Order: sequence, then structure tokens, then C-alpha cells
Amino acid sequence: MNNKAAKLIGILAGVLGSILLVSVVVLVLNGGKISEIFDVSGLFTRTTTAAPTEPPQTVPPVTTTEAPTVTTPAPTTSESPTVPSETDEPPVLTRILRVGVSSLKGNFNPFADLAEGDADVMKLVGINLLTRDRTGKVIMMATEGEYSYYNNERYLYTGPADITVGYDKETDETTYTLKLKDGIFFSDGVKLTVDDLIFNLYVRLQPNFTGSGNLRSYDIVGLKNYYYNNSMAESIVVTDEEVEAALEEPEGEIADYIRNLIRDTLENEKEECKKIWSSYAAIGYGNTVEEFFFNLYGLDLSYNLLNKSLDEVCEDVIGSYGLNYRLLAEHYAVNAYYFDAKLEEYTREVLLYRKMQESDGEPVNYISGIVRLGDYTVKLRMHGYNSDAIYQIFDMVIAPMHYYGDPNAYNYEQHEFGFPRGNYVIPEEALENPLGAGPFIFTGYDGKTVSLTKNSLYYKATSDIDTLTIEAYGDDVLDAVTQDQLDIVVLDGSRIVSDALQSANSNGELQGDSLYAEEIFDLGYSYLGINADNVKVGEDPYSSESVALRTALLTSVSAFRDLAYGVYFGDSVHIIDYPASPFFGLAPEGKDYEKAFSRDPNGKAVYGSGTTDSLALYNGCIEAVKAYLMQAGFTYNENTGRFSEAPAGASLIYSVRVCGNQNDEHPSYGALAYAKSVLYQLGISLEIRYVNSIEDMLVSLYLGDADMWCASWNCIGDPNFDLHYQSDSSSNLFHIRDEELDGWIAEYRELSESDDQDGAREKARQIMQRVKEWAVELPCYTLVDYLVYNVDAIDVSTLPTGHSRYWSWMDDVAFLDVYPQPVQKGD
Repeated sequence: MNNKAAKLIGILAGVLGSILLVSVVVLVLNGGKISEIFDVSGLFTRTTTAAPTEPPQTVPPVTTTEAPTVTTPAPTTSESPTVPSETDEPPVLTRILRVGVSSLKGNFNPFADLAEGDADVMKLVGINLLTRDRTGKVIMMATEGEYSYYNNERYLYTGPADITVGYDKETDETTYTLKLKDGIFFSDGVKLTVDDLIFNLYVRLQPNFTGSGNLRSYDIVGLKNYYYNNSMAESIVVTDEEVEAALEEPEGEIADYIRNLIRDTLENEKEECKKIWSSYAAIGYGNTVEEFFFNLYGLDLSYNLLNKSLDEVCEDVIGSYGLNYRLLAEHYAVNAYYFDAKLEEYTREVLLYRKMQESDGEPVNYISGIVRLGDYTVKLRMHGYNSDAIYQIFDMVIAPMHYYGDPNAYNYEQHEFGFPRGNYVIPEEALENPLGAGPFIFTGYDGKTVSLTKNSLYYKATSDIDTLTIEAYGDDVLDAVTQDQLDIVVLDGSRIVSDALQSANSNGELQGDSLYAEEIFDLGYSYLGINADNVKVGEDPYSSESVALRTALLTSVSAFRDLAYGVYFGDSVHIIDYPASPFFGLAPEGKDYEKAFSRDPNGKAVYGSGTTDSLALYNGCIEAVKAYLMQAGFTYNENTGRFSEAPAGASLIYSVRVCGNQNDEHPSYGALAYAKSVLYQLGISLEIRYVNSIEDMLVSLYLGDADMWCASWNCIGDPNFDLHYQSDSSSNLFHIRDEELDGWIAEYRELSESDDQDGAREKARQIMQRVKEWAVELPCYTLVDYLVYNVDAIDVSTLPTGHSRYWSWMDDVAFLDVYPQPVQKGD
């Protein structure tokens, strides 16, 4: 029991008398709690205060499993409590939760992309239309509640809306029907209805909208007509042939766009050359920045640089390209088609405008695909089908129309949606004082700290927290938690953070007498990939020789992952051996778990379990890689101890691409450096190639140029086996084509959405084993963040379970047991 609790017991003891004092002392000596003396049975079964007109129903989130008992003891004190005289008045108690965030900008716009702290404020003040489970999947029937599994546990989720999805193959249309829960109120007592939702959709679908959510990228029925204000827009077709012809002989605004593209690209490169040219001078790229720039982008070999300034050289180079954007693309990205997608999109837009001007279309003032079906139901129709659309279109905090818009300007039948078309401006008052239907009410922001109070009208369980404050933390964030200045923070995982968290506790662990830190796994993971079409023997990428070649390369890296990533990340990383984040709990356990690519062709372990000696790993790895390469058909020279010839279709030189530059420290560099040395000793060259930008890296991967690469998968809702490995998936970067695997992936998706979670795990392991057999992917690591609690402020023995990237402490804020504190005089 902490100091505050001890003092509180003493105060209450004096007021209630000697009998109660004896009871308290007995309980304290026996490790009891105040909750065993006073009736706090309602702490986890709370009711909401009825709104002025219709009382909302209470549906508290529950789990079918009991919360685990945390072994961390409550802090104790050796000081005896001071018992006040009987004339002292009992203190007024309050429950305060102090939250630290990495960034707080004071921007509380529900339609904008927000900093972490601002987004947290809006999540606590408002409610999100979508309800997601702990894995990120959308809960479709949320108003009455729906169960979902996470790490083999079943949880119940409730939310503000039910969503049904129907696809019509004949019309190639998808229909989303959303039914809002009746009985939800905004904190000012106004009822939430479908008109609030329609208002939010129209704000985000305005032609001039630049905020959060890219709804316009989805082909909603009638959106194109509304966007262009032309009833013929949706029926007008611009063919690929027309776009191609316009780009072959560009004129007018298309030609101007190309000129500006070339100018902007080279002007930006000019500025970049100023920063980096000196580091390239020593290797012959030019003795001045002018020479460096011209060597990169100049076309005229007879061009005289003498007495030319960088601006003059740049201007001359710009002129030399004319309208040849593909020639520039070759110099800029080593890919002549680098700018094509951007130019085709712009050209298609221009041609569409030209055709609309020639049509007899009428003005359009509404989106026909958004249909109001009642006070609580709306239907949205979309051309085609996109499995990710539901995550993008409906992922929004529901902003009340009466507060963020103009209710006098809303009339659905008259096609008026709460603001002038194309001219939505958020009210200044709303920006400074956000309002919503969430568990807390915004009460103020002083430029440093946001203050919130609990919302008694919240439609679900309300919190016992009286006041919640949010402020940005600095470099001393851990000191702020350990010194009782902050109660909750979420920290990005790193070596420094993991070491500091452990050292803050006397037991040297993440959960101790000062801090209680939960690891939150990333849904994605980092990996080393191989394009099977590029790394093979002969013409068959699936032959035993091709698989042996790729296995050799992956084995050379796998052996050194623990060493490399442990040095880089410390304890804030989990080395993985199966292509799914530990977040999903799909990897085999116990004796069934096996290190990835850790056996030789005969099935013998390359190195002993738990081996950390780099020399032992190195020697064992060389022998295994050698055996696989011989199995692949490489010619080995016994005299030199090196491979001298590759079989047809293979090579003695392979490259691996990493995003960044050689001056930056890449997490995978250590493992690749070890592998490079192993392969070099065997006569194989592994070239590490740096790609300057994520965009360039993605272009390279989707074009299939890379042999090998280091990257990360960002998964949504599930391990995304279909996106990564399905034969016809555009993001199947490994170029796997396996019909049986495709069938397993379909079976897994069906099982994962059923109650047969054991069957889903077995099918996932079957899929992961097949991917391993093709030797196209080496899983490397998953990073963790830390959810950190102050044990002096929060009873960690009562913490809810199962937090994840999609289910944070904010989703369980109603169930956080915060120790009460006396209200200070003057508060």
C-alpha cells in the first residue's frame, strides 16, 4: 500500500472511530485492502446517467477469461500513518489520471491528421464509427456485441454501429449498410443520429477536403458526378489508349505539367547535391557541386562548365530534357517508367475535363450512392469490391453536426448537408473546445496540458476517473513516471528505453515496484525476401536446385539475426522464425518451434541451441551453406575452398537492397555483413545496395528488379497471407505461384473468422511451413512498444488484459483502478 493510501487509512480511521481503526489495522497486517472494508462492488459494473430524453443502454465490454493476477505487490511504507484528531474534517477525495504523450499540438480537428496527443484527446472525447477488435478486424455487429479471439482468448466487443456488406456480381457493386445504435448521446445531451454520419461523410468527400481519410480514392456511386458537378462524369470513359496518345505528343496543360515536373525534380536534386557532393568527390563524381550535379543529370557531353554557377548549370540541364520525362526518370530513378503513373493520372484528369465540357451534363448537388434509410440507418454503394475499403471509408470519429456544422443548413431531402457545398470551414469554437459522445468531456487546454472530465452520458460503462490530464513529455519521461508526475505513457521500443524501464525497478524487470510495463507487439514484422524468378537454377524457380540455392542464401543470414538485432535493439525486439508477428499467436510452441533455416541438407542443426558465440555460428553456417550450394549444382574447387562456377540460370553474385544510405545504420546491416563474409569465403559475392527512398524501394520491388531485399510487412487485422503469398496478388513480391497454397490461404481466412481457432492456427502453420519450403522469405524480427503504468497511481493488479496496437488503455479506461487522492486546497 502506497504512502497516499496509508495516510488515507489513518484519516478515515480517526473519523470512523476505534472499532473501524482496529478493523483496518487487522486488514493491513493481513495484506488486505480498503476495498475489503468499504463496498466497492460497483467498481466494475457501472451505470450511465440517463440523458434528458432517452436513457442509453449500458453494454460494458467483457471478456470470457479472467484478468490475470499481477504479482507485483503494491508499494509499502515503513512510516506509521498519522491519525488526525476527531475534529478534523475528512478529506475530499478525487481520482486523477495523468497521461503523457510524445506530441501535443493543440489541434483538435476531428477531420484532420493529428499528432499522437491530439488524436488521443479526440478518441476520449469522441467515439469512432468503426469498432475494431484487438487484431484490428472490424466488428460488424457491434451494437449488441460480438465475440472475437486474440491470443487464444475470446473477448466481447461493443460499439456504436452494425455494418453489413453485400456484393452484387452482376452490377459489380458493393453495398454497405450502417445501422447506428439508438440511444447514444453527445456529451451536451443531443442525440446522435444518422444525419451526423451523413454530415461527416460529405465533409470528407468535398473536392477541397485535405484532411484525414482518403475517401475520394474509392469509387462511390455518384461521387464522380458530385466531385465534377456534372451528371455525365461517371459515364464518360477515358481509355488507356487516349492517355497514351496524349502523352506521346503532349500539348497545352499536359505539356506544362511535364515541364514543371522536370523543373521541380531537378531543382530539388540541385539542393540535394549541395548537401552531399563533397562525400562523392573522392570517388570521381566531380571536384565541385556543379560538376557533381552535371555528372548525374547532364546530357551534353561537350557542355562547358567553366565559370558557370550551379543555378545556371541547373537551368541549362532543365532545358536539355525538353519534355522527355522518361529520360529524366532513367537518370533520377534508374527506371524510365518512374514518373508514368503520376503523369497518366494527371492526363486522364485533363482528358476527362475536356470531354465533360463537350457533354450536356447537368449540375449535381448530392452523391447518389449515400442513401438515408431512417434516423439511424444509411446505405453506401460503391462500384467494384475492395476488401480494405471498410477500414478507410468508415474509420472516423463521429463529429456532431449541430456543433461542427450548421443544423439550419442541413436538409437531406433538399440535398443540404450542414455547410455550403465546397466551402466547409470548421468553427473556431469547435477547434478550441472539441465535443463528442466519448467517455470524457473536454474542459480546457492551457497550451501545455489538456484537461478532461468524465462524461456521465457516455453510452457504455463510465469511468471512476474524475479528471484526466494529457501533456507532452520530454526526454525525462521515465523520471516523470517514477517520480509520480505521470501515470501512463506509451513509449516506442528501443534499446535505451528497454534498459531504462528495467533499471527503474528494483527487480531489474519490466514489471516491478516502480513501473509496470506491458509489451505491445507490432502487427507487422521485418524480413529478408527473395524473388524466386530472379534467384533460381535453370528455368524452374521451384526445382530442388533452385530451393537449395535460396536456402543457402537465407541460411547465411539467419544464423546471425540474434547477434545483429540484439545489438541494435536490445530487449525491445523479438526475433521471429515464422512469417507472422507474435501479435497473432500463430507460431508453434515448445518443442515444435524451430529456428528458421538452421539445419543443413541432412537435417542436422547448423549450430547448437542457444549458441551465441559468433565464431561457432560462423563455422557452422559455412558448412551448411556450402552443402546447399553443392546441392544446387555449383562447382566447388577443393584446392581453393571456393565455388568457381555457377550452374545455368544462377550466379556467383547476388545483391540485397536495403532502404537508406551507407551513412545510416540499418538494423539488418550487421546480419548482412556476417552473411557477406560467409559467402565471400565460399566464392559468392553478396552486394549490399542502398536505396535512398521508400518510394524507390517500392518501385523496385513491385517491378521485380531486386534479387533480395530487407523490408517490413505492415499487416492489418490478420497476417495477410493472401496479400503476401496468393499467386495472383500484386503484392506477392516473392513471385510464388502455388495453387495448393492458394487453397490453404482461402481455408485459413474462413477458419479465422469462425469459432474453430485451433483449426485456423493449424492451417496458418501449414501455410508458413510451405512458404519456408519455397525458401523465399526469412522472418527477422517484430518490434515492441511499451505501455507503462505508474504503480503508485494505478492498481496494476486490476489491469485489463490483451492490449495491442488496436486496443489500448483508452479502450479500457472505464476499468482502470486509480488510487484516490485528497483534493488539494485551492483546487
